[in-house]
Amino acid sequence: MGRNKKNESPGILVVDDEPNCRTLMAQILEEEGYRVFAADDVETAYDIINKRSIGVLVTDVRLPGKSGIELLKMVKQSHPHISVILITAYASIDSAVKALKDGAFYYFEKPVNFDVLKETIRESIGNPHADCLYKGG
Repeated sequence: MGRNKKNESPGILVVDDEPNCRTLMAQILEEEGYRVFAADDVETAYDIINKRSIGVLVTDVRLPGKSGIELLKMVKQSHPHISVILITAYASIDSAVKALKDGAFYYFEKPVNFDVLKETIRESIGNPHADCLYKGG
């Protein structure tokens, strides 16, 4: 993954420990012309963030080892310009509110509506300081 038609577009990092979800999301975003990087855990994701120009991070909340919430906190501390979109199959209002307070741009429930995800990514790129929202599947 990594080639696209628009070299000026920001890199998007997709983090999910489920290979099928990660690959599908990456393919859909590449078809939109984004440079897409992928990781299956927090350590690999953070390494990519430190070596590549990433504008948007799309991460599952439940990952092996550290969680997507921990990755959110790490990214917001060291790379506050990156918009973070969280995805989870185990959503609750409390977890959504906490994630948004911690700096998440959006919080999705699985299964993800890919049209809404693409729109959300466009919004986060166009307005990185937009109000945070919670979106169900």
